[in-house]
Amino acid sequence: MKSDDAVPTVACVRCAGTTFTLDRCRCRDGDGDFLVEQQVGGPDDDGRPWPDCELCAGDGTVARPCLECSGHGRCRSQLVLTVANLDTGAVASASVVPGSVEPTLGPDGWRIALGPLLAELAGRAGVAPATLREVFTLDRPPEPDGQLSVLLNRRWRPDLVAVDRHDLEARALANRSYAPWLVFLGRTAAPDRPDLAGHLDRLRRLADRLCLDLVVEARSTGYGTPSWDIRFETFGAGVPQRPHGVHSDLPTAVERTSVDDACYGLAERCLTAPAHYLDPQLPDSHPLPGEPVEPVDVDQLERRILRDCADAPGAQAIWRDGRWRHTSLYTADTTTTLAELETGQVARQHTVILARTWEPPAPSWLGDPIPQTPCGDCHGTGTREWLLPCHACAGNGRTCQGAVLTVTDLAGRVVHLNWRADDSAAPAMLVGTEPAGQPVVQLADRYRLRPWATIFGVRPDELVDLDSDRAVDHDLLDGIVTVVRPGDDPAVSHLTTVSRGRPGGRLLVSTAGWDAPPLTRLARVVHGLGLVLRVVVTDHRHNAGDLRLVQGLHWQVDAVGTQSPPDGAGTPWHRSLPEAVAYCLRYLGSDLHRSLPTVPDHPIGVPQQPIPPDDLPDPTGRVRELAARHPGQPVTARLDRTGWQVRVPE
Repeated sequence: MKSDDAVPTVACVRCAGTTFTLDRCRCRDGDGDFLVEQQVGGPDDDGRPWPDCELCAGDGTVARPCLECSGHGRCRSQLVLTVANLDTGAVASASVVPGSVEPTLGPDGWRIALGPLLAELAGRAGVAPATLREVFTLDRPPEPDGQLSVLLNRRWRPDLVAVDRHDLEARALANRSYAPWLVFLGRTAAPDRPDLAGHLDRLRRLADRLCLDLVVEARSTGYGTPSWDIRFETFGAGVPQRPHGVHSDLPTAVERTSVDDACYGLAERCLTAPAHYLDPQLPDSHPLPGEPVEPVDVDQLERRILRDCADAPGAQAIWRDGRWRHTSLYTADTTTTLAELETGQVARQHTVILARTWEPPAPSWLGDPIPQTPCGDCHGTGTREWLLPCHACAGNGRTCQGAVLTVTDLAGRVVHLNWRADDSAAPAMLVGTEPAGQPVVQLADRYRLRPWATIFGVRPDELVDLDSDRAVDHDLLDGIVTVVRPGDDPAVSHLTTVSRGRPGGRLLVSTAGWDAPPLTRLARVVHGLGLVLRVVVTDHRHNAGDLRLVQGLHWQVDAVGTQSPPDGAGTPWHRSLPEAVAYCLRYLGSDLHRSLPTVPDHPIGVPQQPIPPDDLPDPTGRVRELAARHPGQPVTARLDRTGWQVRVPE
């Protein structure tokens, strides 16, 4: 081990300090054949190379820059733990280097346990330990045997001399070079422990109002314990190839599945579901929290699903029409996919298709089928060149001439509107012409989303697509359609575009807004982490008279390193500041990783902010004013150690 005044480093274990590795070429997966069969287990290391391989030319090995050390030949033996308080902005950190933390004996041997150190940092930052979440895994608490543990080599013993102990510790810390800075966010006070029965009851009653199925699924993993998933689905959706949530048991799945989690990926897993209009019989629209909670026995539901899953690859409980419908899963088919590899070979991949052994009856709220035709671009196949999804139909092979709009505040108030190409609607109004001559028209109010923002008492930029979790675009807000071919019905063209890639032809919109802290609170946290908070806004309000163009204010908020260029921001695309702040928190881990020093001899900073600044001004008013003076051009505000710096376009 080499040590200097900066930070200890060790020779990279993977490349032995040579800065490159000789890796096994992928062509050996085929054992010398052109056709490569996908292996159920790991690749065969003894496989013969393919003589005509385009990567190794038949040698069987490929030289690549070492990914472990990024081509430096050495790895940093430092791990930094940081706790940041989202409420106050307090930050506490500790640097873990060889000899700084006394190893403890665990079931798998000696290890550097980081849990006690994390609890100490949480106390210094005023964070409730139960609220700690690592920035890359904000949806679940840290794992004591994963993120919070560094396993040492079995040769480590407490009776070794200090030099040998520290050398083994340095190598173990260097093996964590893929995540050398662990940042945990938390709150000052922990919320009350969730009522699992009440939360599951709220999900199923919300499913009733949204006219969706609530699916609770256990799927075999091949290792004895099944994985659990809770999600919303549209009627007629098949069993997805893989669940989007993987939890160890049903209580954990209930606790960690929010409404947003249940909606995530709805379009992808329900892409081929049949499209129907709705005929719902909705209850009174009073808020869900005010309704009496019907008893849900989570333990009994779990036991029933496990019983159905005993001799099957999985089982489901589907909440539909006010009751649970239970069914097991079976292997219905196996599909084969051919794909070209970078070696020049062709890989044959086999995928197991699961299906339900019993399909529940159709729901009472199901209406007439939405008219649809095979996609004219892909001829109903759903794919185009290189087996990419067809853009015209988003991969489902059909285009719908209708759609269903659902607007909800996720608290009980729900509106369903069947969008049909109705001749009784007001005629489309010409609002412009594209440079190529295509007319741009605006449809009647019934095809616009902007009026629903007024009805629900929110701003238009607070209308959020529940599937993509992004603000709805300008064309949907104002019913703007570009008529591509002469003679096309604008309403039909609009409905075809709206329903493209939607689950069952449905557009689900939330008015609940964004779960994001104020910008000044985020600024205190980023300031305490020793980074620069960058806020970019572009003003397009001067386009208000031309509905063909981008409208309103667009924002971007991100954290960057102190050495980042002042004008390196991209084009802002968030429709509101709260949306930009929410996305900044969601991807804060990636921003922190990009800010790390690339040279292993340079240490990672150990930020401390016991007393957060309470005088950080809010720059939004100033940047809005400057953006209005420079329409269409990005105005940037950067918060560094000297305060806010505003940059205007030259």
